[in-house]
Amino acid sequence: MHEVDAPSGAKPIEWRLLTNREAITVEAVVELISWYRARWEIEILFNVLKNACRIEELQLGSIERRERALALFMVVAWRTPRPRDAAGPNLPRSGRGIVL
Repeated sequence: MHEVDAPSGAKPIEWRLLTNREAITVEAVVELISWYRARWEIEILFNVLKNACRIEELQLGSIERRERALALFMVVAWRTPRPRDAAGPNLPRSGRGIVL
């Protein structure tokens, strides 16, 4: 894949995705990219839980308290703005703006 409409004078960015999945059709490639993008959303979620919410440092005595804290922190981690979201509408989110 490579970037389209790269800034004038800049070399377009090229992406390579290594996978053990076979992707022969464009639809299959787009699906693999979608899976990979979902993986990074999950990585961001757990990064916020561990580093911002410090979920591993909780010392709650009962399972009920742990479950309530985790439910709250999951919402916080999900709603925390990510740098990608701050980039605005020009950042490709669904495979638009790239050429396979």
